[in-house]
Amino acid sequence: MNALLEEGVGVTVMAQQAMPRKGYDLVFIPRHNSVIDSTLGILKLSNTPHNPTARQMEVIVEVCLTEWF
Repeated sequence: MNALLEEGVGVTVMAQQAMPRKGYDLVFIPRHNSVIDSTLGILKLSNTPHNPTARQMEVIVEVCLTEWF
């Protein structure tokens, strides 16, 4: 995942949000706003297009759709 993020500007992933609510969402991850710890399978992001002022949240990556923009 780290190498893929370096090659593209973002990726759409199906992610299970750890906080603030449970459930699955389709989330676009801008490359410059995301850091992935591939060993833990945790994606940390500071901003998303849907909530640009959100504090940093953690989402557990379930499925990477490899759809780059």
